[in-house]
Amino acid sequence: MTNISGHLITVSLSLILMMFPHVLSVYMMLKINKIKPTLQLVLRGFFLKLMVMLILSLLIDSLSGYFLFIDEPLFYLLFSYYLFRNSQKNLIIFYGLLPVTLHNIFYRSVAFFILPFFGIADGVIGDDLIFTLIQVLSALIVILFIQWLDYDFRILNERKLESDDRIIIVFLNWAMGLYFLIMQSLSYLQYEKIFNTFELRKLIIIIYLILFMGMIKQLDSHLKVKLQAELSFQQDLHQRNLENYSLHMEELYREVRGFRHDYTNLLTTLKMGIEAGDLDQIEEVYHSVLKDTEERMRDSHFDFGRLVNIQEPALKSLLAAKFSEASDKGLEMHLEIPAPIQPKRMKLVDLITAVSVLVDNAIDESVSEISIAFFEKENSHVLIVENSIEEEAKDLKSIFDFGYSTKGEERGIGLYNLLKMIEKYPNVAIETQSKDYRFTQILNIF
Repeated sequence: MTNISGHLITVSLSLILMMFPHVLSVYMMLKINKIKPTLQLVLRGFFLKLMVMLILSLLIDSLSGYFLFIDEPLFYLLFSYYLFRNSQKNLIIFYGLLPVTLHNIFYRSVAFFILPFFGIADGVIGDDLIFTLIQVLSALIVILFIQWLDYDFRILNERKLESDDRIIIVFLNWAMGLYFLIMQSLSYLQYEKIFNTFELRKLIIIIYLILFMGMIKQLDSHLKVKLQAELSFQQDLHQRNLENYSLHMEELYREVRGFRHDYTNLLTTLKMGIEAGDLDQIEEVYHSVLKDTEERMRDSHFDFGRLVNIQEPALKSLLAAKFSEASDKGLEMHLEIPAPIQPKRMKLVDLITAVSVLVDNAIDESVSEISIAFFEKENSHVLIVENSIEEEAKDLKSIFDFGYSTKGEERGIGLYNLLKMIEKYPNVAIETQSKDYRFTQILNIF
């Protein structure tokens, strides 16, 4: 019985030893790409890797042992496609190859330059335990490396790639692809064809440590410069929007003050007519002045004053700017913000982005008018953006797909990014409706 128990323990430890590096590689992939490593995602990635290894093991028997050396990059590319399948293809490749390239470079650096101090001179690791430890160590180094340097390439997936971004990404993709083609081919020659490539592989590792790390740093710096420029632009835009909001409010105040003066005279005239019992005079005042005044007060530009109920200056300034933009395009703008409201339960920058995308789309698609409502309902915030459209109802099946647009090329990025953004908020949902020549987007923040 003791022997059986010991054997089971040994088998269990062996299985754990064999599976742990693969689970860690999935975890590393998620951490590098700033995706929350949930148990569901880790398990899906792990089983995908097992499937890739199984298929390649069959190919090894039927075709060539070369397939043994491409299982890692192939798995990462497939897993990247699963995670970012709606992204641009260059980014799918980049997000897939970046983790495995970093891991392979660090792994080989340990094997080539550190293990020789422990008597392993040719980088061949024959002991399963040592192999597992080096795999785990190199994966941890990659995770710490990314976190230490604060690399975050998620922004690439949050907007359409500009030409300079695309050039860098394409170059890095080719560099990473070439790295694996060369290194795995040389490894195949070393271990399958007994052709010594050890010194050449050491030289390639040194070159890539300098070249590849430098390019990654350049990409990160490039993105941070862009982020800073965009932040400065948004701050300037926010300031201008607040100034425009103040000017609009001053204009409304002057107009209301003029109404107040006119109404004082009208009430005096009405009072005299009432006291004299002169119905003709009362009727004349109503038809000549009061009726026109009522129509003027119903003009949509008086809705602008309802922005005072939004207690977040950045959101208030954004809506003020969109109100002016819609008016400049000849669109009738209606705002319904019935009570003071303070946005919450969602990061301000994400809320601003969501509102901007929805209102921009409404301005682009509208044929005559736009209505925006923002209110609190049963402890949740509801934002409704509605616009008139040419057709009776819009096809909603593909509007959130990457690149989908009815406005031509280089469009269709906003709604896709909006959907990806709100996916990280379990308390936020978006609902889309289209009927009776109206298109409506409802953002619920619970």
